[in-house]
Amino acid sequence: MIDVVFKLDESYIVAFEIEGHAGFDDAGNDILCSAISFLSQATLNGLIEILKVNVQYKAEDDGYLNVSIENEEDEHIEKCQVLLKTMLLGIKSLIKDGYGDYVRLFIKEV
Repeated sequence: MIDVVFKLDESYIVAFEIEGHAGFDDAGNDILCSAISFLSQATLNGLIEILKVNVQYKAEDDGYLNVSIENEEDEHIEKCQVLLKTMLLGIKSLIKDGYGDYVRLFIKEV
């Protein structure tokens, strides 16, 4: 099971955390793990390389990723929302499309 947690400060996404493995298929063939990894890595890369935001993150080989922009200025947090909300939409779409037995989504206010 993959747990995805988005942290909101008012209506702004300020962090996300992903951990676990889907168990949808064998390691190396698990399209759901691949999809979530792609969404999260593309979002992280966009925040760093395109938007040039000072992102705090921790990634581990076991599928764990924690990304935070909580300490950024409001204007930087605001410009990150398109990427972060697109990622959230992607996760919601995977769940809606029948992968809800393998992915849990949590949204927490901070």
